[in-house]
Parts: sequence; structure tokens; C-alpha cells
Amino acid sequence: MLRLTRMSAQLQQQMHAQQPLVQIESAYGLLRMCYRSIDIQVKSRHGRNFLKKRLMTQWRLHSKEEDPEKQRFLMDHAASFFQALHMPKSPDPNQVVVFKLSRVEALREKERLALEAASAKLVEKPRA
Repeated sequence: MLRLTRMSAQLQQQMHAQQPLVQIESAYGLLRMCYRSIDIQVKSRHGRNFLKKRLMTQWRLHSKEEDPEKQRFLMDHAASFFQALHMPKSPDPNQVVVFKLSRVEALREKERLALEAASAKLVEKPRA
């Protein structure tokens, strides 16, 4: 059985490794962070896992959204955060995670990089 304690009431002042944790109150708060294009400095795997868990709990709350536009909006930004969280398991200290604001933008950049790599291979081939 869970009890409500003073500690749970002070969730806003939660500290971890002498740094305040990001308190994301709603999925829309998370989306506002995306729209402001705030770079998240990943200092450890723990920070990455914290954001991942927080995102999943917020998505669980808002996954039953009826409005298709709002649902697409939430899914795009959830995908952009997961994209940002797929980093090396041990990132360098102060490594900045850059994420795309939409899946479409990420897909276009991926295709552009693939075309550049393919054209670089064609240029490097020696002709006989």
C-alpha cells in the first residue's frame, strides 16, 4: 500500500546528483520544450532514461486522444524525443542532443545524407 508522505508532496523540489530534475507536468509542456528547440545536455545514461520514462508516462496519459490532428501532433513530438534519445550508451560529458521537430523533417535529412553518401561513392570510384 502506498502512503502519501511529505516527501511525495515535495516532488517539485526533487534533486538528483545535486541538480534539479526537469519536471514535465504534461505532454504539452514536453511539446513546448520541443518547439523552443531547447538542446538537452545529456550527462549520463540516467538522464536519458529519466526523459524516456517521463515521455512514456505522459504518452500513456494522452494516448487516448480523439482529435486526429492533436494525436498526430503528439506522435510527431514523441518520435522526435525518442530519436534524440537514441544516442550512444555512454555519451561524452556535455554532449548536446539535437533532435528534429518532426518525423518528416528527420526523414528528409536522412534521405539527403544517403544521397550525399551515394554521390560520394560514385565520385570516388576509379574509372578504368
